Amino acid sequence: MKIARVETSSLALPYTKPLITATNNFTVARGLLVKVVTDAGVEGYGYADLFPRTGETQETARHVIGAVLQPKVIGRELEEVPRIRADVDHVLTGNPRAKAALETALYDALARSLRVPLYVLLGGRFRAEIKVIKMVSVDQPEAMAEEAKSLARDGLALKLKMSGRIEPDLLRVTKVREAVGAGVFIKVDANEAYDAKTAIRLAKGLADQGVEIFEQPVPRDQLDALWEVKKQSPIKIEADQSVHTLADAHALIKNRMVDAINTGVQKAGGINEV
Repeated sequence: MKIARVETSSLALPYTKPLITATNNFTVARGLLVKVVTDAGVEGYGYADLFPRTGETQETARHVIGAVLQPKVIGRELEEVPRIRADVDHVLTGNPRAKAALETALYDALARSLRVPLYVLLGGRFRAEIKVIKMVSVDQPEAMAEEAKSLARDGLALKLKMSGRIEPDLLRVTKVREAVGAGVFIKVDANEAYDAKTAIRLAKGLADQGVEIFEQPVPRDQLDALWEVKKQSPIKIEADQSVHTLADAHALIKNRMVDAINTGVQKAGGINEV
């Protein structure tokens, strides 16, 4: 079965409530939908969430898929997805979200052609349930607490966005903990907003509120600062923006610079990269 067409569509999905972080104010989720169609009419779909701080936009992703990657895909056998991906990497470095959207569409089409769920194609189901965590946007402490309380009632874990100012951020976490009680999982995400010294102070305050994970406390390229926070933090430190590739993850793990890594198919560049 050969790949006949690759189509892309830009999507703009309004948020019901703005997502405010230390570095962004999202009112619309912008992304790219990729559709792969075979000569037998089988369709597969992939998607990438795109915004400037990822280094990619809808425009750049559409361009590289249409002008650079599509010629490496059209006419190829669908079953050759790993070889296609190797050829894609040979002609284009970077652009992980564009690559991930295309690769996901290829795998989706392959699974549909075989009439099996994608998870079966990828080796089978590992677990029947996963913990769902919901982001809570930066807001006034009382408003964040009320939203968190509603989410916790639905059985969701919480990921609190921070502003980058320690006193109001500690108050936000305190109010949320008071609202949801001691049994609810909470992590906080600073989105690179703190320097090491302030992040360490914040981590100690977060520990008092039973926060389990502190995500990306310092700017992505300040790895020495990240390590310093990890060494002195009483709670687990998680890297996000500091890790994009397998090489990034290997370096942080080898040097024991963090306790955890937050990644995903889009950021890593594809299913086989995670």
